[in-house]
Order: sequence, then C-alpha cells, then structure tokens
Amino acid sequence: MPDPTKLSDIDWSQVPLIENASKFMMYMRASAGSEYIPLRCKSGFAPDLSVAISNIGATSWLIHSVPSNGKENEQRTVYQMTYRHGARIVHAAKRRDLTFLDRDERAAYKAAMPIVEKALRQPTLLRRELFIHDAIIKTADYDYECLKLLDKDPTIQTPSATAYGVLINKKAICSGFSDAFYLLGNLAGLNVGYWTGTTGGEPKGPHAWNIITIGGITYFVDTTFDHRGYVTKNLKRHDYVYFNAPREIISSSHSWNKASEAGLRIAEKVDANFFYTASEYNAAEELFGYYYSSVQQGFHAIAKHILMGNRRVAGFMMTYDPKYENSSAYFPEIRRHIDMIVQNSAYRKRPYYEISLETNPKCNYMLFTVYL
Repeated sequence: MPDPTKLSDIDWSQVPLIENASKFMMYMRASAGSEYIPLRCKSGFAPDLSVAISNIGATSWLIHSVPSNGKENEQRTVYQMTYRHGARIVHAAKRRDLTFLDRDERAAYKAAMPIVEKALRQPTLLRRELFIHDAIIKTADYDYECLKLLDKDPTIQTPSATAYGVLINKKAICSGFSDAFYLLGNLAGLNVGYWTGTTGGEPKGPHAWNIITIGGITYFVDTTFDHRGYVTKNLKRHDYVYFNAPREIISSSHSWNKASEAGLRIAEKVDANFFYTASEYNAAEELFGYYYSSVQQGFHAIAKHILMGNRRVAGFMMTYDPKYENSSAYFPEIRRHIDMIVQNSAYRKRPYYEISLETNPKCNYMLFTVYL
C-alpha cells in the first residue's frame, strides 16, 4: 500500500496540467527517480504509460487514482515507482540527500564519483562524455551468463541489469551499461536519458541504450554496442559507432516505439557531435574523427595516421564502397598507402595497428576505427 502521508502531502496546484503526449513525456523524464509522480491530465487525454515507464529507468510501478476535488476537466493519478540504481542515485544527488539509498546504491555512487571527478576535469562537454563512454567500456564486460538466465526467466532480478553491475561487479547486460551511462553522465552534468527498443544485432531482441541532448538536439549512445568485448595483443578494442549517433546511423540496427520521441528533437543526420565527424577531436591528442568523400583519400589519411603514431584511437568516415567491405580488401590497400608514404618521406617506423570497420550501406557510410 502507498504511504498515505506521501499522497496527502501533494500540492496539486504545483503539478502541471498535461494535455498531450509531448508534455507527458517531458514531465515523466523530468520526474525520473521520484518514488511518487503525481499526474494531472486534461479530461480526454489518455497517456501511454508503458512508453514513458521504459524510458525513465523504472522497473515496476503501481497506479493510484486520486479524487479530482471537483475539477471536472482533469483526472488525477499518482504513479508509485521502483527504479534502477542510476535513476535513484541521480535523483538523490540532485536533492543532495543520499540517506534513502540502499547499500548497493551507495556502493555504486561511491564507485562512480572518482570517474565523475575525472570526467569533470575534461576541457569540453564532448570530451567529458567521451571519457565516461570509454570508462564504462573499460570497466565492465558483457555478462553473457546473465543473459542466458534471463532468457529462461525474464523476471529474475540481477545486479547485471544496473549500474552496480558495471561499477562493482565489472559485468553487466545492456540495461546495466545504460544505467551506468545515465548515472555517470548526469552526475557529470550531462543531459542523459534512458532509451529502450529492440535490435537486430548481437545480442538480438529487447535492448536498452541511452539518449543525450546537446544544444537542444537529441542523439543516441549505446555503450553496449560500442563495447566489442575482444582483446588482441593486450589491446582491448571498442568502437564509437554509437557515440552521439543520429537516426540515419542507428536505425539500421536499432528500432523503438516512435511515441518515445515525443518532446524531443532527434538528430537525423551526422553532424559535428558524432564521433567520426566531430571536428572538436581534430585538435585533441588522443581522439579525433574525419570524413572523406574519397575512399583513397581516406586510406591515405589512415596510413599517415598509423605512421605518425601519436594518437591511440582515430575514426575515419568515408563514402560507402562495397569493394572495401572486407578486411581482405581494405587492409592491403591501406598497406599500399603506408609503403608509398614510407618510400617518399622520412617515415620509417611501422607501428603495430588494428582496424575495425562498420559499414552502413543504407546511409552510404563506412566507419573505420584505427587502434595503435
């Protein structure tokens, strides 16, 4: 049963009257983490609670009808929510009151703060986001054993579905990676939200990832999909295909209920916030992204980058060419450019390197990530 004191303490004059789906979704996102969410809806408007619930980090809920006290043009409801760790911790931090957090949530908060403090020292918001993205991927591995258990019984409660799994147990499933990015991003002052849907990638089926709003535009971030989870020559590789991805990039692998977009301005095309075209990284010492309309120009730039050897990871986006979809085709071509540069310059050292490729014929792009 709900706490009657909680319900009676609600000042309904401070609760906005919701008239449409956009206002409802915006209100629910702003209320994420609150145990009790009072709702005033204009008569005739029926909110789609299932869409909102899945995108505010809630795991379960109760609905309590409340008398409208003579207000014939409105309906009053109170949602009593249970959340993932990230939503509760962020809500507690905003209130500057951690007393209602449980033991696991306090442990996750304690583990999160050193990462947040380092992120806050980054020179720009994009670099801050990038630091958090990489920290999550480097901290935890994907928990395939947990996924097998959930396939048998989806009702199992597991820490791998929360930020605790990432930060404490060092293993998580998609909802855990999403919860960790929500937690770390919001604690670091970024405007991060939850997002859910389905994916045709691996693992297939229901999936959780994130959104981030920058300058009024909303992008998608999927640390699960950027976490490739493989190690070669002691180099743990990951990609940036889903770092501030617009619709044209992510829609080839992810899908979701369009009602979730209410109140948001979704980025449609790649722009300066997408990793592979983010001009801000061009002057950075470790990360940058470039776009080349010519594949040969792109391969030459990759070769030069490898020989210079002064950046750990680099992204190169090129116009899609089916001839170079496989490593058996693009590796020899890049080696040819390396040999050509070495023969005609002072470069002599050929450092160890690896390259991954994500192709997207639908939007005419090839995304190369180079690791040194």
